Amino acid sequence: MSFTAEQLAQFRAAMMDTWNVPIHVEKYIVYEDAFTQTFQAVTELLIDAIDPKPGQRILDIATGTGPTAFALAQRVGLSGGVHGTDISTEFVRYVQSRAAAAGLSNVTAELLDVHDLAVVQDFDAAVCRFAVMYFADPIDALRRIRAALRSGGRFAAAVWTDPSQALFASTFGSLSRFVELPAPLPGAPSAFRYAQPGTLAAEFTDAGFVDVAETTHEIAAHWPGTGADVWDFFAGALQTPLATLDDATRTQLDAEVVASFDARYDDNGISLPLRLHITIGTTPG
Repeated sequence: MSFTAEQLAQFRAAMMDTWNVPIHVEKYIVYEDAFTQTFQAVTELLIDAIDPKPGQRILDIATGTGPTAFALAQRVGLSGGVHGTDISTEFVRYVQSRAAAAGLSNVTAELLDVHDLAVVQDFDAAVCRFAVMYFADPIDALRRIRAALRSGGRFAAAVWTDPSQALFASTFGSLSRFVELPAPLPGAPSAFRYAQPGTLAAEFTDAGFVDVAETTHEIAAHWPGTGADVWDFFAGALQTPLATLDDATRTQLDAEVVASFDARYDDNGISLPLRLHITIGTTPG
């Protein structure tokens, strides 16, 4: 489905608003250690996909609190560099502060929407963990990423598969029984925009990447805490629908979600198998 310029502008504005809601960003920072541990295997898959070498420059799009950027910095070393971009002011400040505190001159961060990315052939590779599905105009954004890479540079992106996996079934699934959640327009930004295998790979190809490949992974991840912690983190992104609930209904929802997560507890924490696609493309030489 094609969208008008006005619709694309609305998508961009909505994403900017979403990722600058204070409580939403705050939860990522509060639970950074748990979040980083839970998604560590995803980060490693992305990094292995681009196979960074010492001395290279890597672009980390939608860097968030910087877990992928800091992991990449270890691979490229002080002779290389990792540049993170994000549309969240607080995320960018956080990454900058964390890099400065650690004395890491090879990690930088910039407040930048991918649709405004204008550098040309400056990076050896790029990654994006769970954000491509929120791009307002993905073909435009992917072309900008391709232009930012040197000849032969690789771009790897991780996106979610179906919403039936535990993380979403226990949150969106439970919430939908209490609140009517509006369905996104077909093709519009959403968490499961690229759930269908091959859909993101097709857009990589349309954007000019070559040697495009997509793999699907199921990762036996664990959240190192309680069900209440997982829900507290996730609820940061759901303030608008949660605000429509009265106190009794909210209490009922909270109890249902927490019980669902706690039922998945084992010796390693809350078991949260993750299902995702990783799509890889190369800049033509």
